[in-house]
Parts: sequence; structure tokens; C-alpha cells
Amino acid sequence: IWGSVDVDSRSNLKSELLQLAENRETHGQAEIRLIRSDAKTLWANCTVSLQQSSDGQALYYIVIVQDISKRRQLSDELRQAKAAAEEANRLKSEFVANVSHEIRTPMNAILGMTELALDEPLTPELRDYIATAHESANLLLSLVNDVLDFSRIEAGRLTLETIPFALLDVVDETIKSFGV
Repeated sequence: IWGSVDVDSRSNLKSELLQLAENRETHGQAEIRLIRSDAKTLWANCTVSLQQSSDGQALYYIVIVQDISKRRQLSDELRQAKAAAEEANRLKSEFVANVSHEIRTPMNAILGMTELALDEPLTPELRDYIATAHESANLLLSLVNDVLDFSRIEAGRLTLETIPFALLDVVDETIKSFGV
């Protein structure tokens, strides 16, 4: 079997055997790469058992070799999928934060302009329209802030605070924004 052990894996297996001998342990394991006669590579788990004489002298090793290529492949694929998912999540959070900031700037302009318009003399009907637009812009800004808060929650950077509010007023504002 030694001739089949990949050069990089030989040192791993040698150190495991030496550690067994030095620590007077009788069992150990090592993951190694083997090169088959057809030049294909496979991963193997080698369980090594040191056989000793009655006076404790090392006689020989029994080595059990188990093909773990499939497990190793699945483990590598899982690691790659996890890394890809983490990167996708990072990019998503970055995108959400950028989009949210891009929405906030014009939303603040709308809020400022509707406030200025509400300070001017207006017909009751026009005042109602502008007030509804102003309230809707406030709600949209609140939604954008909630999205940013969600991004902060995902990043573990959100600080919670308790704020009193009037539930009926919130419900009334929500109903009004839908024009009901």
C-alpha cells in the first residue's frame, strides 16, 4: 500500500505511525490520498493498530483502509456551497443597504417639498392630496428604515429601543394611506 500513498500524504501517515510509537498508543487514524494503478486519486481513512509482543515490543501494524472519496467530495461540495451562500448573503445585504440609501435621498426630498407645499395657502382638496402624499412618503421612508434595520439584524448590529406609540393612530394612518 505504501507505493500507492500520495507523496503529500506519506508524511501525514508517517507522523501518525511515529506518534503511535512515541506515545506508546496502539491505535490511530489518518486521512490520506492514494493513487490507484489507473492513476485515479482516491481519499482513504487509514485506521492503524499497533500489534505488540507480550513484553510491549512493537511487532507490526495492522492498517485498515476505507475509501472515503465520496464523503470527502460531498464535504468539499458542502464547504463550497456554504461559502457561495455566505457570499450571496453578503452581496444581498450590501445591495439592500445600497438600494435603501438610494431610496432615502429622493424620499427625503419629497418629504421636504410636501412640507413646504403644506405651509402655503392651498385649497382644502389640494391640501388633503399633499398631506396624503406626505404621509405616504413618511410610511415609505419608515419601510426603508425597517429594511435597513433588517440588514443590521442580519449583521448583528441592531440596537433595540423601546418607544411608546399609539396603536390606533398607526392603524388610522395605515388605512388612510391605502385610501380606505
